Amino acid sequence: MIAVLFAGPASAQTAGFGTQVKFGESDFIPTIDAVVALAASGGTGGTVLYVDFGLSGDPRDDTVYLNTGTIGTASVTKDDIRLTKGPASQAAGSVVTQNDQTETNAAVGSAATAVGFRYADVNQNSRYDENDYVYLTAGADANEIRATTGSTQWTIRLTTTPGGAPGTFVFAAEKDLVDYPGTAGTGSITANFALFNKDRSDPGVSTVEAFTDGDRLYIARGSPSAGQTSTIPLYSIRLAGDTGQFGTQVKYGESDFIVKKDGVSQGTTSTVAVIGVDFGGGGTVDQFAFYADQTATTGSQTVAKNDIRLTKGPAAQAPGTLVLTTETQESGAAGTATAASCWFADLDTNGVYNPGDYVYLSSATSGTMVATTSLTAFTIRLTMADTFQPGTLVKTTDADFTTWKSSATDPTETGGFADCGWVLFNRDLSTGGTATDLGAFTPGDRIYFEGSTAGITTTTNGGLIALGSVRIYADTGQFGSVAGLGASDFIPTMKLPAGSDFEMIRYDGGTTDSITDDTFVVDVDSGACSSTTCIEKDDIVLATEGFGGKKVGDLIKTDDVTLIGKGAEVTGEQFVYADVNHNGRYDGGDWVYLSNSASAIVATTNTAGTYSLRLTDTENGKYKAGSMVKSGDSDLIAWGSSVAQVVAAGGANVFSYFDADLRPRSRRPRAARRPRRVRRRPRRVRRRPRRVRRRPRRVRRRPRRVRRARPAPVSRRRPASALWPSSRRSASSL
Repeated sequence: MIAVLFAGPASAQTAGFGTQVKFGESDFIPTIDAVVALAASGGTGGTVLYVDFGLSGDPRDDTVYLNTGTIGTASVTKDDIRLTKGPASQAAGSVVTQNDQTETNAAVGSAATAVGFRYADVNQNSRYDENDYVYLTAGADANEIRATTGSTQWTIRLTTTPGGAPGTFVFAAEKDLVDYPGTAGTGSITANFALFNKDRSDPGVSTVEAFTDGDRLYIARGSPSAGQTSTIPLYSIRLAGDTGQFGTQVKYGESDFIVKKDGVSQGTTSTVAVIGVDFGGGGTVDQFAFYADQTATTGSQTVAKNDIRLTKGPAAQAPGTLVLTTETQESGAAGTATAASCWFADLDTNGVYNPGDYVYLSSATSGTMVATTSLTAFTIRLTMADTFQPGTLVKTTDADFTTWKSSATDPTETGGFADCGWVLFNRDLSTGGTATDLGAFTPGDRIYFEGSTAGITTTTNGGLIALGSVRIYADTGQFGSVAGLGASDFIPTMKLPAGSDFEMIRYDGGTTDSITDDTFVVDVDSGACSSTTCIEKDDIVLATEGFGGKKVGDLIKTDDVTLIGKGAEVTGEQFVYADVNHNGRYDGGDWVYLSNSASAIVATTNTAGTYSLRLTDTENGKYKAGSMVKSGDSDLIAWGSSVAQVVAAGGANVFSYFDADLRPRSRRPRAARRPRRVRRRPRRVRRRPRRVRRRPRRVRRRPRRVRRARPAPVSRRRPASALWPSSRRSASSL
């Protein structure tokens, strides 16, 4: 979980250099560290424990626990989680501590014959989804919601229901049993307990025994496995974690959920099926409408329910909306389905598609992108392009077509999309589709348009939505927007550069007897360098006191002549940490250093291989990330020989990066870039404001005409004698 940020794209909403990646931030999403299946209540082997407190045989004062201790023991222990109110009125979802001796000394009751998860189908769609009620049941048949009678038969609400709050028992005649008696209107949920090990304690344990207070524990829908690619499933139930979250569902847009692909369509080819309909019947382009075809066929085809408008509909319906059966002008309309391919305009000339480039869907499969002239010769904008809105048809005289018709990249060209297709996020968990079609799509789900050079499957990139995917059917107003860093439906994933190890360069910028002009740089391509020509463009400044005008976290540019081409590689670097909270492991809040020793931090000297650099702030900000540790520094005195290695997964410390612009790591020759003639386009745009600036000049003249028409106020107030020359005034007038 814990990583340190060195550099990031300027537009990314991330924290600064030297900060730890933590829960709840836009560049992190929790994954499942351990999974354990539900077992019988009480007795040996139980994951759920029932204790009869208070009056014997009266379940109203009893407590049910999730056993996070050693599975197989029949006793309540430290860090077990209360699923109902405790004997001292402790809240459901709270954690047993060492001081709760009433509970840790209590005897566990008899085991129930079966334990299971049930749900009440509130919206009556025959499946478990958002806002359905969830229960944990025990008894002869755990597939029923039964009234609680004691240790061998009980039902607990795991979410809020009309009958009560999460963590309360369901008793006879309560509303839950009135509305959903027995099996009526309910169904079973396949689920396991899943752990997100927030404090990184005992990370190697494969059960919830690794749980400690502060971690997160879920009832994870389905049968998830543990691992860095296994995210928390949609509509899982929170049991332990942040205050007030017990008994809540994990939903779209929340900090512990990320959208994943549930289905794809046409992901093995470079085309998708698009239906075109001429609603005017005369071949007039302005009366064409195009739709994303859910059935993925070509040739004669009719528009059907839930097809998605890619352009404005015949009644001015917006792109990105669904066709309804009641819209008889469209539903059932005969059209032509054409295999359309993905195109993009490479605005930043980096040779690959990335957010900010224009995306098109065109009937042209290679060569030159075509303007729209018929139902089988068309190009649709899927994103904003120049001043043209997404969902508009490209015409012959449009500026973006004039500029890009021969320069846009199609699927057959280097750097283009090898594949493209519709990608489904199944928000309501409806069935009917498979991993290679969108038959499960229903209103409320999400459809994305994805281009990939590696093929489109539900498992590509860990099943996550790819960077730069275009939203086709999503929340209102999102048609044509792009999934990127900071969005709720995208999370960055890391890559390893060539060599995958961490390489650092040190350059003595001036006198050899001072470290104040030294610069430490991360080598981003991990390539070999000579003793004097290491620092290259896009390397990252790791520590400096300002030599060459650079700050920590800056990228080296081609005009940084004081640094580029300089320096020498420093070997033996180690990531170490000071265990500030003294818990025996690396976690949030610990201080991180880069040192030439695996067991110590040392003062940085003029000797090339003797150094320690701070990668996070230390001493409550007294020393900043990116500073060099110097003799006499208080953190060096306190922790110099008391640090330990930070070891990443796999047993090695590695330098990894998030490829925000999808640029190839090898430097491209200039000849491979976009023709220069395309760069002239902005000059025409800059001339427009000159005409606008002339308008205020005419406005300023109006007040002058008004002032001339107004008579002088003095002439009205003063007597005529005041206008005579002083020599002609009489003595009396004075």
